[in-house]
Amino acid sequence: MGKKHKVELHEAFVWDCDECGRENLLRALPAEPPPDNEIRELLQLGPFEALPNPDDSNWVRVAEIVTCAYCKAEFHTLPPWIKPGDEGEIEEDTNI
Repeated sequence: MGKKHKVELHEAFVWDCDECGRENLLRALPAEPPPDNEIRELLQLGPFEALPNPDDSNWVRVAEIVTCAYCKAEFHTLPPWIKPGDEGEIEEDTNI
């Protein structure tokens, strides 16, 4: 074998279409970290607990709506940190 090349890995979300059953891949888009108070709330940290090192974290945006690459069906999404059943009512007019 010739010279070995390295490739860069990217964060992505994988989801299964409820219409056709095919697996879909959606590349995560980078995002700026939220303000410290929002990070504390998200991670359930107390006011004197240390925040994570920003160099150890990759913040990404989560799509609110996805479209199947195969059958074109659209679905609202649940962020990975919300368990199914805990999401409450999903708004039908949600915009990205």
